[in-house]
Amino acid sequence: MPKKGAQIEAALHWVGGAVSRVEVPKGRCGEHRYVTKPELVTLVRDLAAEFTDDQIARIPAHFVCAVAREGE
Repeated sequence: MPKKGAQIEAALHWVGGAVSRVEVPKGRCGEHRYVTKPELVTLVRDLAAEFTDDQIARIPAHFVCAVAREGE
């Protein structure tokens, strides 16, 4: 699978013997579509100075803002 620039050339080999060649964007290390907003990270760090993890975890995510999804 040769790499060139920000694209990766891939060859998909199908059961019937056909081969499809596609170019897909190369993923960047540490980046994905689920990213927690920096404001939320700052808020949790500020709360951590006064509250325990259990207390912070009780704050509903929808009250603060949407958070990144895990395991997807």
